[in-house]
Amino acid sequence: MFVFLGKLNWGHYAKEESFVIILPNGPVRAGDTAYMFFQWTKNYQGA
Repeated sequence: MFVFLGKLNWGHYAKEESFVIILPNGPVRAGDTAYMFFQWTKNYQGA
């Protein structure tokens, strides 16, 4: 299992937000499952 924790910046929507990518089967191969967890700072309406 590989787990990557990083910071996400994406335009006006996310500023220094934590995100996690989990690869339960280890190294990436075509068709493998990947899980991503993240949170936006704002939605498209600015809330």
